[in-house]
Amino acid sequence: MRLGSRLRELRVDKGYTQQQLADRAEIALSTLRKIESAAVIEPGYFTVLSLLKALDVSCEELW
Repeated sequence: MRLGSRLRELRVDKGYTQQQLADRAEIALSTLRKIESAAVIEPGYFTVLSLLKALDVSCEELW
């Protein structure tokens, strides 16, 4: 499964909108949208860490 698809799945499972997750992860909404739409295939390390923390999931759960 692609990163963007899995990220979207986890976000929806947690009940967050894109804006809510971006706020929780302290990243730009546009960045989250790009990741979920696969416009950004390899997001930065710290961006991924922020998203994992905001979703309260492990790295293994993301992949």
